[in-house]
Amino acid sequence: DMMQALRLTNIPHPTFCDRFHDVRQMIDAFNEHYIKNYIPGWISCIDESMCVWLNKYCPGWMCVPRKPHPFGNEYHTICDGNLKYGAPIMYQVELVEGK
Repeated sequence: DMMQALRLTNIPHPTFCDRFHDVRQMIDAFNEHYIKNYIPGWISCIDESMCVWLNKYCPGWMCVPRKPHPFGNEYHTICDGNLKYGAPIMYQVELVEGK
């Protein structure tokens, strides 16, 4: 099965428990790509975003009641509000790891 072979990182697991190990390298690569290749406009919007997860495999599952879809992972994001590309572009993501 292809899904069993899919990996988001090539870094070995640390000796301590890191629930976000499997996605940390991917998020870092996303941020580095936009730092090198994207120049945001003068309008930026900072937000707390939710990535909806409803299964048992979510590493940092949390409930944020103030959100319209309160279950999943929370991210701090920044988007370019300039519409020169047709729509706002998210260019930095920070995973909220919880308490």
